[in-house]
Amino acid sequence: MNLTNEENGLKYFEGIFDASSEAMVIVDAEGHIVRINPAFETLLGYEIDSLRKKPFTDLVHKTPTVQKAGVYIKIYHFHRASTSPIEMKLIDKEGNTVPIKFRSVLVKNSAEKVVEAIGIVQALREGKEKNTLEQVVSAAIFR
Repeated sequence: MNLTNEENGLKYFEGIFDASSEAMVIVDAEGHIVRINPAFETLLGYEIDSLRKKPFTDLVHKTPTVQKAGVYIKIYHFHRASTSPIEMKLIDKEGNTVPIKFRSVLVKNSAEKVVEAIGIVQALREGKEKNTLEQVVSAAIFR
Protein backbone atom coordinates (compact mmCIF):
# COMPACT_ATOMS: atom_id res chain seq x y z
CA MET A 1 0.00 0.00 0.00
CA ASN A 2 1.42 3.39 -0.87
CA LEU A 3 1.43 6.36 1.49
CA THR A 4 -1.59 8.02 -0.14
CA ASN A 5 -3.67 4.86 0.27
CA GLU A 6 -2.50 4.49 3.89
CA GLU A 7 -3.47 8.10 4.64
CA ASN A 8 -6.87 7.61 2.98
CA GLY A 9 -7.37 4.36 4.90
CA LEU A 10 -6.56 6.09 8.17
CA LYS A 11 -9.01 8.93 7.40
CA TYR A 12 -11.67 6.37 6.47
CA PHE A 13 -11.12 4.45 9.73
CA GLU A 14 -11.19 7.65 11.81
CA GLY A 15 -14.49 8.63 10.18
CA ILE A 16 -16.05 5.26 11.01
CA PHE A 17 -14.57 5.30 14.52
CA ASP A 18 -15.94 8.74 15.34
CA ALA A 19 -19.37 8.23 13.73
CA SER A 20 -20.07 4.70 14.98
CA SER A 21 -23.08 4.21 17.22
CA GLU A 22 -21.20 1.35 18.88
CA ALA A 23 -18.75 2.30 21.59
CA MET A 24 -15.11 1.71 20.67
CA VAL A 25 -11.84 1.80 22.56
CA ILE A 26 -8.27 1.46 21.27
CA VAL A 27 -5.53 0.19 23.58
CA ASP A 28 -1.80 -0.24 23.07
CA ALA A 29 0.02 -3.57 23.46
CA GLU A 30 0.30 -2.95 27.21
CA GLY A 31 -3.47 -2.54 27.57
CA HIS A 32 -3.41 1.23 28.13
CA ILE A 33 -6.22 3.26 26.57
CA VAL A 34 -5.08 5.28 23.59
CA ARG A 35 -8.42 6.51 22.27
CA ILE A 36 -12.18 6.21 22.76
CA ASN A 37 -14.97 7.29 20.43
CA PRO A 38 -17.95 9.53 21.30
CA ALA A 39 -20.26 6.51 21.76
CA PHE A 40 -17.89 5.14 24.42
CA GLU A 41 -17.94 8.52 26.18
CA THR A 42 -21.76 8.49 26.12
CA LEU A 43 -22.04 4.89 27.34
CA LEU A 44 -19.72 5.22 30.33
CA GLY A 45 -19.60 8.98 30.95
CA TYR A 46 -15.83 9.32 30.69
CA GLU A 47 -13.91 11.75 28.50
CA ILE A 48 -10.72 10.69 26.75
CA ASP A 49 -8.53 12.98 28.87
CA SER A 50 -9.56 11.12 32.03
CA LEU A 51 -8.83 7.70 30.48
CA ARG A 52 -5.80 8.23 28.25
CA LYS A 53 -2.88 5.98 29.30
CA LYS A 54 -4.96 4.20 31.98
CA PRO A 55 -5.21 0.40 31.86
CA PHE A 56 -8.42 -0.82 30.24
CA THR A 57 -8.73 -3.30 33.11
CA ASP A 58 -9.45 -0.33 35.41
CA LEU A 59 -12.86 -0.13 33.68
CA VAL A 60 -13.61 -3.84 33.97
CA HIS A 61 -15.85 -5.04 36.79
CA LYS A 62 -13.50 -7.33 38.70
CA THR A 63 -14.25 -11.00 39.15
CA PRO A 64 -11.78 -13.60 40.48
CA THR A 65 -11.14 -14.81 36.90
CA VAL A 66 -10.40 -11.29 35.67
CA GLN A 67 -8.05 -10.58 38.57
CA LYS A 68 -6.00 -13.72 37.84
CA ALA A 69 -5.98 -13.18 34.08
CA GLY A 70 -4.94 -9.54 34.34
CA VAL A 71 -1.63 -10.58 35.83
CA TYR A 72 -0.75 -12.87 32.91
CA ILE A 73 -2.04 -11.08 29.82
CA LYS A 74 -2.29 -7.31 29.76
CA ILE A 75 -4.90 -7.33 27.00
CA TYR A 76 -6.65 -10.50 28.15
CA HIS A 77 -10.18 -9.39 27.18
CA PHE A 78 -9.06 -8.28 23.74
CA HIS A 79 -7.45 -11.67 23.05
CA ARG A 80 -10.55 -13.55 24.21
CA ALA A 81 -12.96 -11.33 22.29
CA SER A 82 -10.96 -11.52 19.06
CA THR A 83 -12.22 -15.07 18.44
CA SER A 84 -15.82 -14.64 19.63
CA PRO A 85 -17.83 -11.99 21.50
CA ILE A 86 -17.84 -12.12 25.29
CA GLU A 87 -20.26 -10.71 27.81
CA MET A 88 -18.80 -8.76 30.68
CA LYS A 89 -19.41 -5.65 32.78
CA LEU A 90 -17.64 -2.30 32.68
CA ILE A 91 -17.72 0.38 35.36
CA ASP A 92 -19.07 3.78 34.36
CA LYS A 93 -17.90 7.14 35.68
CA GLU A 94 -20.46 6.99 38.51
CA GLY A 95 -19.23 3.56 39.66
CA ASN A 96 -22.19 1.62 38.26
CA THR A 97 -21.72 -1.62 36.34
CA VAL A 98 -22.76 -1.65 32.70
CA PRO A 99 -23.36 -5.06 31.09
CA ILE A 100 -21.84 -5.26 27.62
CA LYS A 101 -21.01 -7.57 24.75
CA PHE A 102 -17.35 -7.11 23.81
CA ARG A 103 -15.69 -7.88 20.48
CA SER A 104 -12.18 -6.97 19.41
CA VAL A 105 -9.70 -6.83 16.60
CA LEU A 106 -6.01 -7.31 17.29
CA VAL A 107 -3.75 -5.04 15.22
CA LYS A 108 -0.44 -6.75 14.48
CA ASN A 109 2.78 -5.56 12.91
CA SER A 110 4.65 -7.37 10.12
CA ALA A 111 6.25 -9.67 12.71
CA GLU A 112 2.73 -10.71 13.88
CA LYS A 113 3.21 -9.00 17.24
CA VAL A 114 0.12 -7.26 18.66
CA VAL A 115 0.75 -3.50 18.71
CA GLU A 116 -2.80 -2.29 19.39
CA ALA A 117 -6.25 -3.68 19.90
CA ILE A 118 -9.64 -2.22 19.04
CA GLY A 119 -12.53 -3.08 21.33
CA ILE A 120 -16.12 -2.81 20.14
CA VAL A 121 -18.60 -2.44 22.98
CA GLN A 122 -22.32 -3.09 22.70
CA ALA A 123 -24.46 -2.23 25.71
CA LEU A 124 -26.76 -4.98 26.95
CA ARG A 125 -29.85 -4.51 29.00
CA GLU A 126 -29.14 -6.64 32.02
CA GLY A 127 -31.45 -9.64 32.09
CA LYS A 128 -33.35 -8.66 28.93
CA GLU A 129 -31.96 -11.43 26.72
CA LYS A 130 -32.11 -14.01 29.52
CA ASN A 131 -35.69 -13.08 30.38
CA THR A 132 -36.65 -13.33 26.74
CA LEU A 133 -35.19 -16.84 26.55
CA GLU A 134 -36.92 -17.78 29.82
CA GLN A 135 -40.19 -16.42 28.49
CA VAL A 136 -39.88 -18.45 25.30
CA VAL A 137 -39.09 -21.64 27.22
CA SER A 138 -41.91 -21.04 29.71
CA ALA A 139 -44.39 -20.36 26.94
CA ALA A 140 -43.39 -23.60 25.18
CA ILE A 141 -43.68 -25.68 28.38
CA PHE A 142 -47.00 -24.29 29.60
CA ARG A 143 -48.89 -24.43 26.28
